[in-house]
Amino acid sequence: MSWSNLQPQENSAIKNIVILGADIIGWCAAVGLARGLQGQQVNITVLDCLLNERPLNQPSLTQSANEAVIHCTAHLFDFHRLLGIQDKQLLVNGSAKLCSATQLTNFSAQHSDYFIGCENTLPNFCTVELHQVLQWLEIDDISPYSLSALAAQKSLLALPANSKDEIAAGFSPSLNLDAKAYLRFMQGAASQLGVKLIKATVSDIRYHSENGFIKQFELDNGTTIDADLVLDNSGPTGVLNEINQQRPYVDCATLIPFDKKISTRLNITQQAKPYQQFIATAEGIVEISFMPQFHEISLYYASTSTSDEQAQYQLRKFAPQSEPLELKQVQYAYTEQAMFKNCFALGTTAGYLGSSPFSNLILCQRSISKLLDLFPGKACLATNSAELNRRIAKDYQQALDYSLLMLLYAEGQPSFSWQLSQQQLPAILQQKITLFSSSGRVASELNPLVSRIRWLTLLKHKVLDRHGYEPVLDALDKSNARQFLLQLSLKIQQCLSHYRPYN
Repeated sequence: MSWSNLQPQENSAIKNIVILGADIIGWCAAVGLARGLQGQQVNITVLDCLLNERPLNQPSLTQSANEAVIHCTAHLFDFHRLLGIQDKQLLVNGSAKLCSATQLTNFSAQHSDYFIGCENTLPNFCTVELHQVLQWLEIDDISPYSLSALAAQKSLLALPANSKDEIAAGFSPSLNLDAKAYLRFMQGAASQLGVKLIKATVSDIRYHSENGFIKQFELDNGTTIDADLVLDNSGPTGVLNEINQQRPYVDCATLIPFDKKISTRLNITQQAKPYQQFIATAEGIVEISFMPQFHEISLYYASTSTSDEQAQYQLRKFAPQSEPLELKQVQYAYTEQAMFKNCFALGTTAGYLGSSPFSNLILCQRSISKLLDLFPGKACLATNSAELNRRIAKDYQQALDYSLLMLLYAEGQPSFSWQLSQQQLPAILQQKITLFSSSGRVASELNPLVSRIRWLTLLKHKVLDRHGYEPVLDALDKSNARQFLLQLSLKIQQCLSHYRPYN
């Protein structure tokens, strides 16, 4: 690829935005920017592209292109509301299914199967948090006090209440998205907002001679596209490989040893479930997402310890009558410099955390929201870029820590070779576990990617060797605390009685 030089116009207004990669991530970014920059006369182009030296028969550059189901947190609804997008039809036609919990199977010798609900708030006893009361009363099983977890276990459709005074208002359901349906949904929204689509091969990229900013893309059909801001969703080795080699990436391979993913789709009718399931096996982690007409089943594993044949055999145990298997390489990493010059990393270019409660779609939407906050109309100033990179890297770090705690960490002696002890975790996560174990106290989570209650609920399930609780409880009456828990359980059961079956 040759380099052509043009003179820069420093700090000029952003008029032309080019998005590389036409999968869900690319179209979601296009809709977010088109809506957020309405009235600023910005031209947005989605470039469905390949490099001229890349074989045309090579699979899509983006990891998310072939996923059948994308799991999303409630942040998806926040993003839609921010953009004024009407998403009710997705729920009505079954393209999106609400989930009220995550089921973890075989991860712990003490609890072989348990549900973690989607609570954002929980009742307290005399201002003391619920998990502290349970520890004080030496109660290990917390599921009777989680409305969303119980609804998932009973296969009920749990809907949050509008009134903040009701116990049913304390959770925010996640959801599973039919990837193809959501892609069409976003393409339609982008088209209505004037986003253009071009399918072509990139033959050359022109850069400014002084600052190295991308200025133009030359395509094989003779077209030239101007670019003031580029969003790269083509993958870390995609169209802008030379630029991505200059980004600092955090390699997560020492924490998450999986380098391969094998997936299949099991066609089945009316078998959706109100939760996302993870199953621990000797080979790796199995993830199952449930939709009304099919289930998507994936196994993440390490090629150094598990052969492709062993992985296929393991996956067939969960889906003996499924469609053909799809095998691909994965690389766990994320960049600490999402904005580099005038090029913004999205999708797997920004990072990949694999089997996680946080999909690349959610991280993309949060990144776009932050981009709009800091870049209302001017080009990429260094001070703005540094702050943007800090915020986005914090999201990825928070998602990684939460995923490690949920899926990789094993208290005591690990059952599988890929599980991590506390000493193998990042220092900030080790500190959370130590603080929770000693007194149940964890520093405030300033980043809203994961609510404080979600952290506490997960820690309660994963850190069973607690030897401390809130000392103020010693001044209270245990009989009153037990009565409080009984009343809470009755309220939850009453609420469950009003929910209808999930299917």
